[in-house]
Amino acid sequence: MKTKNGAIDFEGQISIIVGNDGVEIQIHSKSASLRIIEIKLSSNDFVRALGRLGYLPCECRIMSPDRANKTHEHKSFEFELPESANWRNQKEIAIKTVDSVCPEGWEPDHYFGAQDSFRTDQKTGKTYAKTHIRRWIESKQS
Repeated sequence: MKTKNGAIDFEGQISIIVGNDGVEIQIHSKSASLRIIEIKLSSNDFVRALGRLGYLPCECRIMSPDRANKTHEHKSFEFELPESANWRNQKEIAIKTVDSVCPEGWEPDHYFGAQDSFRTDQKTGKTYAKTHIRRWIESKQS
């Protein structure tokens, strides 16, 4: 939910990943199923922050802020491939076709490497591709 000053309130989850090359802090929106914020800082600056030193340099990245307080929905999506599709080119054709047949408001995955990504209907001989589609809708929270 947006506040009067333009800030976005959302229920989040935090991860702090400490590695040899520094520290990465990730903020994840629980309802949107997305990483929203990444903060990277050196190991030395992380230790200094733990010692209560403020305003330390860091790299920040905000990803999909418009989705932070929304609810993520996803489902399987199957669509018919053109007759020109065959076992050699079906993956390429599915990637090119999925955007034009995806329902409005949904975003398709362009991954067609799963074992069940393609099937042929035995009665009609038509080939179908299967992927996942997703969207983010306004949360029902007040």
